[in-house]
Amino acid sequence: MLRTLVFGTTLFGYRVTVTGPVAIVAAHAVAAYPFVSRNVTPALGSIDDRLVDAARALGADRTTALLDVELPLVVPALIAGAAFAFAISIGEFDSTVLLAEGVDSATMPVALERYTGNRSLGPNLGPATAMGTVLLAVTTVSFVLIDRVGSGWNQ
Repeated sequence: MLRTLVFGTTLFGYRVTVTGPVAIVAAHAVAAYPFVSRNVTPALGSIDDRLVDAARALGADRTTALLDVELPLVVPALIAGAAFAFAISIGEFDSTVLLAEGVDSATMPVALERYTGNRSLGPNLGPATAMGTVLLAVTTVSFVLIDRVGSGWNQ
């Protein structure tokens, strides 16, 4: 991904590079995808096909069956997958720092790197500690949400 997006690739005779916010979002999506699919795939597989068939037989079109029958059955898994993706994304420090070079706005991991890694003035640990605490709190809340939703889904 790094080689393709940041260092560029040639498509149809043109050199294409993707950096900045688009590359950061793509990197976070690639990192979080396995955790989301690990939660959502079993939930989708456990849906009884007869429920969808019954809704279709009663006159629901495919979209209505999806929204009214299938989606409510997988919402807990979607929430757990989203919480996992969020928690994993919070910790994607390396890819964010690498891909954010030259971006004016900084994500929290990039700001942490800038506060702790400033070699000319020395590390500024006050803001870095505060941001680290916020990251820890957000990650903790995400995992508590995963535990609550996951345990309710398995019962």
